[in-house]
Amino acid sequence: IFVVGSGAIGCEHLKNLVMCGMGTEGKIHVTDMDSIEQSNLTRQFLFSKNDVSQMKAEVAVKEVKNLNEDFAKGFIKNGVKEGQNGGHEEVVDEEVFSEVFFQDLDIVANALDNVEARVYVDNRCLISKKYLVDAGTSGTKGNVQTIVPFFSEPYGDSVDPPESSIPICTIKNFPFALEHTIEW
Repeated sequence: IFVVGSGAIGCEHLKNLVMCGMGTEGKIHVTDMDSIEQSNLTRQFLFSKNDVSQMKAEVAVKEVKNLNEDFAKGFIKNGVKEGQNGGHEEVVDEEVFSEVFFQDLDIVANALDNVEARVYVDNRCLISKKYLVDAGTSGTKGNVQTIVPFFSEPYGDSVDPPESSIPICTIKNFPFALEHTIEW
């Protein structure tokens, strides 16, 4: 099993997998390039104040080990997307995320908050013929999708409808609808 992302959704994935006894005979690999920030503590329950500035994947696997001592951990610090992410350049380490790595997996669980990484993992799963459980957020939107290679629609083929935006001047000067408050 490969869990991509250790934020709010990734913490839930890990907790659920470990509490079900998965990862006791094989490994659950976890990756996340982000470090823990103070703002994460309200929604990412595996982390505490003492974990701020540490790597999410490393702390997450340490914490779920406390839930099930038989958990066989494996965390990877490398990112899985090419391009920019929050001002940090991430390059996929093809030696870590090689064809052999993907072939040894049974299932991949995305827990990502950016489209580029989700598309990358989706493509790798399609090529490797691996099941993908994709869960992610983008602002106030969330998406959950189970992808079976060559049977269901890949994540990369789905397109969100264009969002209608509220003019910023309305939000700043005269918010008169509930949507304006939410947008602000």
